Amino acid sequence: MNRVSLEFLSGIGEVEGEDFEPSPFQRDALHALAEGRDVIVSAPTGSGKTWSAERAIEGLLGKGERCWYTTPLKALSNQKYDNFRDIFGEERVGLLTGERRENPSAPLIVATTEVLRNALYEGGEVPSFIVLDEAHYLGDEERGTTWEEVIILAPPESQLLLLSATISNAQEIASWMGRVRSRRPHLVGATERPVPLRYGFVSRRRILPLWPKLIRSLAYQGLRRFHPVKMIEVLEQAQLLPAIVFLSRRKDCDLSAQRFYGLRSRGEEERRRVFEEVARDNPHLWDHTLLRPLIEAGVGSHHAGHITAWKIAVERMLAKGLLRAVFATTTLAAGLDVPARTVVLPGLGRKEGAG
Repeated sequence: MNRVSLEFLSGIGEVEGEDFEPSPFQRDALHALAEGRDVIVSAPTGSGKTWSAERAIEGLLGKGERCWYTTPLKALSNQKYDNFRDIFGEERVGLLTGERRENPSAPLIVATTEVLRNALYEGGEVPSFIVLDEAHYLGDEERGTTWEEVIILAPPESQLLLLSATISNAQEIASWMGRVRSRRPHLVGATERPVPLRYGFVSRRRILPLWPKLIRSLAYQGLRRFHPVKMIEVLEQAQLLPAIVFLSRRKDCDLSAQRFYGLRSRGEEERRRVFEEVARDNPHLWDHTLLRPLIEAGVGSHHAGHITAWKIAVERMLAKGLLRAVFATTTLAAGLDVPARTVVLPGLGRKEGAG
């Protein structure tokens, strides 16, 4: 690793050992929720938006109230379900997605937004508190109407909390909510990112800052020649693992993971234990073609083409810090809280919508 690379990488991952203190926006959101208002929180990724939701849910569960926490993705709902079971207890948390149905009578239900929309249409479900995570989906051409319907259909006695890191028209949404709901919404915003991002270029031998001249001279050959094993080795030397590598095609995710056949890394026993837990109810998982890279090398593939149980196994290992890398499509892109130190984009093109 040369001097330029070392200077660029210095300090990444170093944190100050200070006791947790809620930020001003977290206290503001919790205060507004305590007043009974609907709340919209717009704050950067990693700033602790979920903290206010967890504190509010904790208080409501103590009073015997029913809460829903919704996300746009099954993967994110699965992860929140696991997290909330650790926080609030297994018997108090349920999960409803198109693929899984766990403890549906629990006082706290984690679900995809469409599941809540359908429950509101059917009637009878009057939760005290509804959290809409990744609320910027309101602007999604294909699915945005689902979020609108939830806000419109939610009973007046249900309190709403919208969370987003990328919502661009929060004031406009707050004004609209004030017209369609009986509660006056409170807007909470934060702009400072607690964990600064650094952008670099990964070549076959080193990591360099994204200088304009470097981009012009290396970008073409770097994007044209993608070497998964070499890339992970470079990141490992720089202590920048775990990594999530986003690829545009499912096939590329699987082919990249296959390149790690025969390689091994530390943590194999822990990965096998996690896999055994998931495979207990899904014994066919032991026949998965990418099992050895996952268990032995600590490298996974994650996309919509994999069965639910496989994706859950990969997500749990990643959340526990047991994987070196995951090659994924955007099924892993929205809101998952994972201890990844690096995100890699080998290509800059991506199909959007129907285009």
